[in-house]
Amino acid sequence: MNPPRWTRKDDSRNASPPLLPPPSSVGVPSPSPSSVAQHVELKMRNAELRSAHDLLEHAHRRKEEECDSLRAESAAIAEERDAAFESVRELRRVLRQFQKNA
Repeated sequence: MNPPRWTRKDDSRNASPPLLPPPSSVGVPSPSPSSVAQHVELKMRNAELRSAHDLLEHAHRRKEEECDSLRAESAAIAEERDAAFESVRELRRVLRQFQKNA
């Protein structure tokens, strides 16, 4: 009698991965307590630096937004200044014309 078509006895896809021997039996030394402590210390320092970096990036974005706002305000003030200078020129022209006719 043949097995059903959807199953196969030699299906290697369902095989479990081979078990690895413990590191000490393969010649890999187990980590010493000092190296574990150093690793933990480095992980903590890395987390501190990432946090500081994130804070600096946030502050930088805020300053860029403030800079953009100040640039827009400066441009508006420059337009007002240019309009005022144009008004002064026009008034001087009218004044000269009036003085010539007087």
